[in-house]
This record gives sequence, C-alpha cells and structure tokens, in this order.
Amino acid sequence: MGILSRQSWPLLVIAAVLVTACWRWCADWNTWRTAAVAPEDPAGDEEYQLKLRYLDWGSRQRSRIAQRVLRGDLSLWEAAACYREIDAVRPPGLRAGWMGHRGASEEERICRHVIRFMWQELVEEMRDDTPLLQLTAELDERVRRGDLHLPVPPPGMYESFDPNAH
Repeated sequence: MGILSRQSWPLLVIAAVLVTACWRWCADWNTWRTAAVAPEDPAGDEEYQLKLRYLDWGSRQRSRIAQRVLRGDLSLWEAAACYREIDAVRPPGLRAGWMGHRGASEEERICRHVIRFMWQELVEEMRDDTPLLQLTAELDERVRRGDLHLPVPPPGMYESFDPNAH
C-alpha cells in the first residue's frame, strides 16, 4: 500500500478540479497570471509596466460599467459591448478576461464576464444578488433562442486607455 489509498485518489482529483475552476473564475485572473511571469526588474521593464497600467485602467472601467448596470442605467448587452471594446486595446500577451468563462460564443462569454464583475461589486457592498440572477436568466434565454448579439457600445461609458500615461 502506498502513501495514499485507492479511495483517496478521487478526492484528490475533485480537489484539483475545484482549485483550478476557482482560479480560472477569479475576476483577477489576468492580474495573477501577469504577476506570475513578472520580470526580475519590473520597474525597468516597459512592457510589464504597460500591462500593469492596462490592468489597473481596465479594472476601474469595468467596475464603473458594472455599477451602471446595477443602477439600471445600462443594459447587460451594452455593458458587454463596452467590455469588448476595453479588451480590444489590451497589450499583447494579456488574455481577455472573458476567455475563461463558459459559453458557446464570444458574446455569451463576455456577458458572463460582466455578470461576474457585477457579482464582485455586490459582494463588496453586501447587496442582494437578485439582479444578477435575473440577468443570468435573461442571458440564458437569449442564448437558448439564439439571438444574442451585442450592440454598438454607448458613447462616454468609459475613459480611453492611454498606453503612455504613467
């Protein structure tokens, strides 16, 4: 008999799957992924600094947009269109945040990313998650019907990213 019995292996596999799933679902996936490959001298690495500036800017913009959806000023579909625009200017080497979400299309994964960001905002404020359950149901219904299409993002919903700002 080895260190682990035959009965322990299924539990270890389940634990590994759960840890991996939690890691990938985290809204800060890109931040942790970038930090894991930080250069020896991050302050002197311009590419690394650009990624950090983008991650900081993108997080602030997504948070503002999520708050607008929670207030009812913006639809989930409009917010997802804004998130897509924010991801479009990410520096090379950074994976879009929505890529870790499940879904049959890019639009669906982006919508789930918005809902995840909104959930994070609600948890921080200790608010009711009923709006998220409703948005998830609406998203699932649109996916089921096959009519999920994102609109053009409304103007002025987020600030432009300045890659040269320090």
